[in-house]
Amino acid sequence: MLPRLALLDAARKPIDSPFLDQELWSPDGKVLTIMPHPGRVKTGLIARNELGPILSAGDNVTLTLDGRAIKRWSVGATDEIGPVASSWKVSAVRIASKQPVAVVLDGPIDGRDVDYLAIAEAGGDRVAGNARLSRGETTWTFTPNIPWQAGNYTLVAHGTLEDPAGNRLGGHFETRMDSPPEYPIDAVIPLAVR
Repeated sequence: MLPRLALLDAARKPIDSPFLDQELWSPDGKVLTIMPHPGRVKTGLIARNELGPILSAGDNVTLTLDGRAIKRWSVGATDEIGPVASSWKVSAVRIASKQPVAVVLDGPIDGRDVDYLAIAEAGGDRVAGNARLSRGETTWTFTPNIPWQAGNYTLVAHGTLEDPAGNRLGGHFETRMDSPPEYPIDAVIPLAVR
């Protein structure tokens, strides 16, 4: 499939080697994830130094399949902040109900990270249920398998949870080569059911 895809600049010229040469298909074979060539995204790497960045703020680009435009967009500013768990808004739930808890995030997260968030009981065990992302991956909802019991719970976000730009909780995608990122730390937010 990759040979059939191209990324065009505003002059409709193909951008040289924009994608990682690997096709990432969903288990059901219906969704293909393509990734920008990582050596052209992160500063200080040989591919970026020799070929330049794939995208820059203000660029207008078009993704094509077999020469037909399938997506156009304007490139925005670089996102260097990442998810900030302390700014998330967590809804209350009713005792003895299966009411979903909704967590409004401070921005979108990677759609594959839905299970990087979980609800834990006071003893640390994960509450069984179903989680999903909605509203452009900015809202995480969790519906328990059994009704909520009164008590203290925690929302746990795995430290490797990422936003679409590759920033993690407490860490940034763009780090200096001589200053590697610290080990990811989980975020824990109290949730009381009263």
